[in-house]
Amino acid sequence: MQDFAYDAVRNAIYIADLGLSDEPTESGAPALVALDLETGRTRRVIEDHHSVLPEAGVDPVIEGEPVVQENANGDLEAISAGLDGVTIDPFFE
Repeated sequence: MQDFAYDAVRNAIYIADLGLSDEPTESGAPALVALDLETGRTRRVIEDHHSVLPEAGVDPVIEGEPVVQENANGDLEAISAGLDGVTIDPFFE
């Protein structure tokens, strides 16, 4: 889980789940998690949808440094992460 946004109209929270895999070059299963604050129920939505998958050839960078993870051989590799950042449309559409 990486980021969230509060929807005051629907009384819900939407959480970005990067769905990272154990291998840095595999994208895992990114999705949004919707939490209904009235019922406490959650559900994963748009899992593996193209809108949440990593862009080919784009490596994440934070403060000028690549975001890396150790692979099974012990080498550091840039992670393959898709969904990043969640926001609510100001008109809640």
